Amino acid sequence: QRFISYTVTFPTDGVKVLFDGIEKGVITNGKLVVLIDDTEAKDSYTVTFKGSKASTYDTSTLTVVNSSIANTGGVYDLKLPTSSVKSGYKRTDYASSTGSITNGSTYAGTWIETVVNLTASFTSSTTLGSISNNVLTILNNESTNAKSGTLTVIFTLENKQTKEVSAALNQAAGAKVYTDWVLDLQTDGTSVEAKGGTRTVTANIARRTYKWNNTGTVYSETATPTLSISGSASLSGNQIKFTSNESVSARSATLTASYVGLSKTVTITQQAGAKVYSAWSAWAVSISASTQTIAASGGSSTITTNASRSRTWTWNGVGTTHTDTETATPTLSGSAGGFTLNGKTVTASNNTTTNSRSITITAASNSVSKSITITQSAGAKVYGNWSAWTVNISADKTSIGATGGTATISTSASRTRSYTWNGVAGSGGTETGNGSPSLSKVSGSGNWTSPKVTYGNNTSTSGKLTVIRATIDSTTKDITISQSAGVKQYSAWSAWTVNISNSGNVAASGGSSSRTRTWTWNGVSGSGGTETGTGTPTLSKVSGAGSFASNKVSYDNNTSTSARSTVIRATMDSVTKDTTVTQNAGAKTYSSWGAWSISLSANVTTIAAAGGNATLSTSATRSRTWQWNGTGTTYTENASGSPTLSKVNGAASLSGSTVSYGNNTSTSSRSSVFRATIDSATKDITISQSAGSKSYGSWSSWSVYCNANSYTVPAAGGSVTINYGASRSRSWTWNGVAGSGGTETENGTPNLSVGSGGGTLSGNTLSYSNNTSTSVRRTRVTANYNGAIDFCDIEQRAGTKVYGNWSGWSVNISASPTNIAAAGGSSTITCSAVRSRQYTWNGIGQNFPETENGSPTLSKSGDGTLNGTTSGSKLTYGNRTATTSRSTTVTATYSGVSKSINITQSAGARSYGAKVYHTKYYGTNPDGSGLDFTGYPYTNEIDTVADANTISISVYYRLYTTQLWTWNGVAGSGGTKTVYYNPDDVNVTNKVNCDVSVANAFNYASMIIITFKLSANNSNTAREYKIEWNWLNHNVITKGTQRANPMRGRLVIKNDYFTSQNIALPIYLDSENVDSIYKGEASYNDIKKTPIGVYVYIPTNISIMNAGKLQFWFENKDGGVSKYTCTLSNVSTPSNNVSVSNSNNIISVTANTTTSSFTILCQFTMTSNSTVFNVRVLIEP
Repeated sequence: QRFISYTVTFPTDGVKVLFDGIEKGVITNGKLVVLIDDTEAKDSYTVTFKGSKASTYDTSTLTVVNSSIANTGGVYDLKLPTSSVKSGYKRTDYASSTGSITNGSTYAGTWIETVVNLTASFTSSTTLGSISNNVLTILNNESTNAKSGTLTVIFTLENKQTKEVSAALNQAAGAKVYTDWVLDLQTDGTSVEAKGGTRTVTANIARRTYKWNNTGTVYSETATPTLSISGSASLSGNQIKFTSNESVSARSATLTASYVGLSKTVTITQQAGAKVYSAWSAWAVSISASTQTIAASGGSSTITTNASRSRTWTWNGVGTTHTDTETATPTLSGSAGGFTLNGKTVTASNNTTTNSRSITITAASNSVSKSITITQSAGAKVYGNWSAWTVNISADKTSIGATGGTATISTSASRTRSYTWNGVAGSGGTETGNGSPSLSKVSGSGNWTSPKVTYGNNTSTSGKLTVIRATIDSTTKDITISQSAGVKQYSAWSAWTVNISNSGNVAASGGSSSRTRTWTWNGVSGSGGTETGTGTPTLSKVSGAGSFASNKVSYDNNTSTSARSTVIRATMDSVTKDTTVTQNAGAKTYSSWGAWSISLSANVTTIAAAGGNATLSTSATRSRTWQWNGTGTTYTENASGSPTLSKVNGAASLSGSTVSYGNNTSTSSRSSVFRATIDSATKDITISQSAGSKSYGSWSSWSVYCNANSYTVPAAGGSVTINYGASRSRSWTWNGVAGSGGTETENGTPNLSVGSGGGTLSGNTLSYSNNTSTSVRRTRVTANYNGAIDFCDIEQRAGTKVYGNWSGWSVNISASPTNIAAAGGSSTITCSAVRSRQYTWNGIGQNFPETENGSPTLSKSGDGTLNGTTSGSKLTYGNRTATTSRSTTVTATYSGVSKSINITQSAGARSYGAKVYHTKYYGTNPDGSGLDFTGYPYTNEIDTVADANTISISVYYRLYTTQLWTWNGVAGSGGTKTVYYNPDDVNVTNKVNCDVSVANAFNYASMIIITFKLSANNSNTAREYKIEWNWLNHNVITKGTQRANPMRGRLVIKNDYFTSQNIALPIYLDSENVDSIYKGEASYNDIKKTPIGVYVYIPTNISIMNAGKLQFWFENKDGGVSKYTCTLSNVSTPSNNVSVSNSNNIISVTANTTTSSFTILCQFTMTSNSTVFNVRVLIEP
């Protein structure tokens, strides 16, 4: 059996596969292989699929666009297609493909997509403004800050799903649109007397109104202009102050109020001034010197003199006192040794003494004189450097005999230096300085005790030398003292003396004989000695138990306690001498004693703090071995000893074996070390005493004291010092031992408090300020410590008032208000008179006022009406129908003293009604009558259809407002205000198919011109162009029509085998790559505009065929073969072997070259059917 295989693939698993409508299986892992018996298999089957794929939705186009909102706000219908809400989206449906499959082949099935465009419904919400039925309303922005919010839209899809999208709403910042400022400036007078005075600014204000974004509510605001003054016065706050006029001419000052480029002035004049003189003073002479001390080496000083007298004067008898001065030249005189006076110069010569000297110079003029003393410093020698020292050294003798003696050394040194007086060359001499060198021994055996060298008797046969050195600073000089060699002097020999000796209990050591003679050094008695001559005697045994042979006596061991002896004789010539050789008695020979073993103990090792005793016990033992004469049997011997007790350290005492401690009067325990000693062996024991402690009695009660260094204070104020303290005590003993302690005192610092009475306590100082009452003040100070108190009372004397003189009367006047509105009104005048005097309490400290009042009389000058002459009267103004303010001066007078105040009425101002905004449209004819519109938004059509080519169209408008007004709001008193606006007030918000400029229309008053700049219309149909604009937030649409632009013709560019290789030549029209042409190909391009730039690029390193051409022509737009007439101009061929020609309306470019780096082969202008082509053929960059 044989099967035929059919393979079906499909992008989705689980889809059923049907062959000719019969199910064959399910797609798994992207495919299904169907096997059919070859006896049943057909050549082909129709393949269908049974399964589905859910539709998908593309909601990426459901968006909300960020929006910029004008500061005036507006109403925006979000349902309009032009709104920022984009509600279109797509659904994609899927159906399986159907196809045919043949035996042994594969069929690839696919999903077939169908896209359906849908529109979603939506709801909206906002955080800026409000929304109703998807209409967004944003109010006028009455702030200088931009506002932002979020527009949120929820789209509902056909499958009931939703999508939420947000966008930003950005409203421009609001701006206040203002009327012009109006300034008001007034003062209380315009003249001042010569001695000076003050004028007061009574009105200084600026007023204007505004609207936010020039729409809606009218607001008003005021400001204070900046005051400045020029001329002869100063401005302090609102006071114009004239000082005394210090000139003989009248002068003035101009007060200027300035605000935002506006200004208003008031001029105030001051009378001419005059000088008032005093009498001349007496003449005064002064004298000074450039220096009053001249150096010792000499020099000079310049004398300056002056003689003058003065008188004072003031301008107008007040203010600053000035001085006029008259001068004279004084005569100089004076003389002294070493000084000369020449004109105004005093000269001193070199001072060659060590004393200072001086000269007195006197200046005299007009019988008045004054002197000055010029001093020259004492002279001083100025020394050069010292020369090197010259050292001398000598001795009273330089050689001493052998028997000894002394030499005395003498030394000196000198040096020189030159000097001048005060450093002046040739004025000095030479000075010698002496010194005393120090002496020292350099070498030698002489005995040196400065300044002497001493030799004793020379007991050697050689001479001796000693070197002595004199040294000063680093300079030295030596001297040598010598001693002669010594010589021995002898006496005669003595008789022989025989000596014999032995080594005790050992053999005899033999014998000897000798004789002597004496000698001295150099015959000096006592300086020599004795010289001995020796011989050898004969030895023999005389008696004894020992045996004698070979000069030795021998004994065996002596084991007895008795000595044994033998006599031996020495004989020399006839002289003999015996010696006895003795063997000691036998004796025990002991080894060394062993170390002592010491025992040391106490009946108690710790004694109570109150004191007590401890008893020490001690003993010691040791042993050693012994033999007879150190040989034979060894024996042992024992011994005991009694060590000595001693104290090593500590506070306890030792008496015999008793250790004693007294009462321990410290809070530390203490110990003592005791030692048992025998020979060099020791043993220690420590006896301690417990720490002492104080045993206290009960504290006494606290005792407090409080007193003062003084108990009274003057009425003018002052302070006293409070002395205070607290204490208590208790007794104590050491360890309870009577009489061993003392008394302990504890001090405390009480709290000080102060009662009523005016005193102020700071630390321990109680202070009273000045007593400003007529009563005595008493203050109690209390010291309190733990309930124990003491106090002291401090009293301040009663105060009294000390009065000054009454001042002059001061008149005050005020008005409420001081400025009356332009529409008229009244001001209430209030006046008073007062005089005062000062008093102090007790004649010191703060001055207090005391006043007396009076009632001034009122008078007035000016336009206002005053209804009385006493305080409380009213000044009334009627309505002000002028644009200047006015004022009335009201004066209050009492007891010859007056003071004035100005009551001003504001300048009349126009009160305006609602503005009417006029947009007057003249179309393209500025000389026409125009159409006036006042309803907005307003749309107008341009009365001329624009050409399809690039063109400019201008239309004309007058933009103005009209506004009814009255004086100060009084009906019937005003007129109409017309304001024209300029291009700066035009805001273009949207442009369609155009660009635009706005300017003033030349030669037409208050008219603006809007110029539309239209590009060529490349469409076969006419198109609308328009701008959306506003002025002062009033919206206008200006639109027009631009004609259709039918095709001008077809530009043909042909590559007539221009290059040797078959390579594409790119073609650009107005910088847009429109085509590429190979050999033999032509490019056809519809042209709808003029002029147009044409670029053809040739690749680098390409050979251009000599016979080839690059051709250009312009043919009829109907697609026929007819060519438009063509002209060639502006031909340029920067590259060699390139030519451009026109034949039968075809422009041909030929060349014979190889392209290399970027360059222009040629450029030319081709004009055909009123269309201009600017052509360039270039090497590709």
